[in-house]
Amino acid sequence: MSMSIRISEKPDTARKRVACVIALSDIPNDPRVRRQCDALLDAGWDVVAVGVPGTDDPSVRWPIKVRGEPVAAVGADGAPSGLAKAEAVAEAPVSRPNPLKQKVKQIVGPRAWKLLGKIRHRLEARPTTLFKLYFKPEFAEAVYWSWPNIQQLEAAASTVKADLWLANDWTALPIAARMAERDGAVYVYDSHEFAVDEYAQRLRWRLINRPIVRQVERRYIANAKVISTVSSGIADALEKLYKLPEKPAVIRNAPQFSQSDFRPTGDAIRLLYHGIVAPGRGLEETIASVPDWREEYTLFIRGPGDEYYLAGLRNQIRSLGLESRVIMLPPVPMIDLVPQARDFDVGFFALKAHSLQNHYVLPNKFFEYTMAGLALCVSDLREMTRLCDKYGHGVVFKGLSKETIAATVNGLTRENIDRMKHKAIKASEELCWSNEAARMLHLYNELVAG
Repeated sequence: MSMSIRISEKPDTARKRVACVIALSDIPNDPRVRRQCDALLDAGWDVVAVGVPGTDDPSVRWPIKVRGEPVAAVGADGAPSGLAKAEAVAEAPVSRPNPLKQKVKQIVGPRAWKLLGKIRHRLEARPTTLFKLYFKPEFAEAVYWSWPNIQQLEAAASTVKADLWLANDWTALPIAARMAERDGAVYVYDSHEFAVDEYAQRLRWRLINRPIVRQVERRYIANAKVISTVSSGIADALEKLYKLPEKPAVIRNAPQFSQSDFRPTGDAIRLLYHGIVAPGRGLEETIASVPDWREEYTLFIRGPGDEYYLAGLRNQIRSLGLESRVIMLPPVPMIDLVPQARDFDVGFFALKAHSLQNHYVLPNKFFEYTMAGLALCVSDLREMTRLCDKYGHGVVFKGLSKETIAATVNGLTRENIDRMKHKAIKASEELCWSNEAARMLHLYNELVAG
């Protein structure tokens, strides 16, 4: 597909249709959601976004509805409002007899009940809560509706009337379904992750949050008029898991096209990681590998993160004496990511292969590095490897040992970096949002045509 595709399809109606785009995020800094809204607006829709309180960006061209005070969109365990206090929802008061508790205790036996007690202390969840999460679907959904920022999101959405409700990720899906039913409208679902496996490396999340995610997604995905996601791997996984009648559409996280000029690699070779600075992104392992890099390589880390985690990375850098070779940079606005990346040579991303979600990942930064005309150096995960092989603009490495990372970086000669830069500039003509948005608009406009 070439960059000649244009966003020109408009709903064939006498009046403008209204699209409401919902996401449990700070929308001005959510690249995918912001691009969705811009594409719909440019294609002739009236657009309203619903998100969580956050950034006030005057460059946003459509209204954003929010309610309440800012809260973390996702907690440390991947729950929408922090730890999943499932046991606080729909539980019988402690002072009353609990028939379900006695029934579970009878079924599992004394030894297993004792083990469940230990799990309770570790997970801060009662055994009966776990039982209900897995065997009482209505309870899992009740937990979802109890989360404060889900309630905020629903309250903000209730002020909007729309013809099309676009739910970004499973956290917005029930709200979009509820609002569409209220309005006699349709809803569509765009999954940014393979949600049931997103935090699979965490025991607490697997036991408590996964059944909530699965129940919510299973109930509401079937009636979505369009299902889309960010990679072919996630599309295949969703089709199989929920026995969908057809594979979800793939709409990738590519940025708007902007021309990058080739910049030859100089004496100093600059590697960039940009994005959320958080655990699970291979940053500690990457920093540990830097002492084994050749002296001409420098690593730059740019992005927002928890202050406690950022301080830990800085301590690691100091302890290894790497202050001049690993540079922490402040975050930049989403719309500046690609222009700011052009000052570097290599776009870097190391990710553990500990879940299907990570195997299928195809993140914003992959396409942002490409659009900036950088060579790519990324983990050997299915979707990223496939595109690196197709376009020849990146190298991949297996595992996260410091030896593997260092050997891969040291193999990046100026000659092959420049060769991959040229190929990235060429690939950016196809890996751009106008091509992805054209597919999205075709699907959405068909729903309301006529």
